[in-house]
Amino acid sequence: MALFGSVPILAAKSLFGHSVIFAYAGIIALLTLAHCWRSVNYPRWLTLVGALIFVYWAPDLSDDYHRYLWEGYVQQQGYSPYQMAPSELELTVNHSSAGKVNNPGLTAIYPPLAQILFLISSIIYPSIWGWKILICLITALAYFRDPSSTLRLMALPIVLVEGFWNAHLDLIGILPLLFLSGSMDRGKHLRAGMLLGLSCAIKIVPIIWFPFIWQATPKNQRLKLTLGLLLTCLPPLLPYLNNGSDLFASFLTYTRTWSFNNLPFHLTSAVLDSNSARVLLAICFAASYIFLFFCKASWRKKLISCWIAMIVFSPTFYPWYLLWLVPFMRGREIPWFSASYLAATLSYTILFGFRTTGVWQESYLWLIPEWVLLSICFGAIIWVKPNQTEIKHDY
Repeated sequence: MALFGSVPILAAKSLFGHSVIFAYAGIIALLTLAHCWRSVNYPRWLTLVGALIFVYWAPDLSDDYHRYLWEGYVQQQGYSPYQMAPSELELTVNHSSAGKVNNPGLTAIYPPLAQILFLISSIIYPSIWGWKILICLITALAYFRDPSSTLRLMALPIVLVEGFWNAHLDLIGILPLLFLSGSMDRGKHLRAGMLLGLSCAIKIVPIIWFPFIWQATPKNQRLKLTLGLLLTCLPPLLPYLNNGSDLFASFLTYTRTWSFNNLPFHLTSAVLDSNSARVLLAICFAASYIFLFFCKASWRKKLISCWIAMIVFSPTFYPWYLLWLVPFMRGREIPWFSASYLAATLSYTILFGFRTTGVWQESYLWLIPEWVLLSICFGAIIWVKPNQTEIKHDY
């Protein structure tokens, strides 16, 4: 118990802790690549042990979890996270995340279903362990529904690091999408819409995929698909309707003002001003989106390509954004996907300077090699063609 209680300190400050985590992630990465090339089939227990190791250590590469904990706890205290920013309640609400939430002047950015999950985790236990227990419980539900697909997901380094260690909400968001391909293949379009709706209710951005899935749905089933989406997207809004336009205020602020780790945006804004650069990249994304809608490709490839285009043309890119591609990766795409995540982790270099000087400073020294590698990996992911056996897998 003493060791368990010391985990937050070890995770933040111990070289040993980081060594254990990254050594295991490296082993899993090599085994995953070998598995993709059919040369080895490692046992299930290895995946489960790996997940438990990463769950055990408190997050360290991202502080997003502080906002999850804070917004869940303030709801318990009767406050609305959409109306009261953390900076307004720091002296009123006594919680371990007080003063640690990033962008404390902003109200909640996450959709209502995410807020419900934050509240549930706070009820379970108002610390990181309550949130991690909830992640494990929801992952267990996916496992009982489809053990094979869930275990394959849990074996990927990005899921271990960004999901089970850094405890990003995105891991919960992608779990319904594990079963989207199977629902589409079996003609269960109502369920497909509901699965996509659940993900959109947790994070708004995946709604950009709906037109492609709608396009791939038979005309007589499109109403069912749309109804399924609305059935899971809209009900979580009901408890929060009294917040009115505040529901989306911080999300709009994020889209207008934030930027991080995007080389195309840096290069464009070096020539134009920041606002003009955002407009130009938005136009490029819109053009890519229209091209993808009318091109001849599978709906799965369109979803993958659309997400990659969003990453390339969005001013902000964090490594865990790649998690949303996990449910759609197949066979020979997986090594390139894992390599893209490895490239994206170069952005964590920024933490060295930030934790020693307190200055958040991006550098072309890691931006350029990161985006060169990302360009190669993204191109390979888009163009490689899995065989029919790989396509039939739910994940």
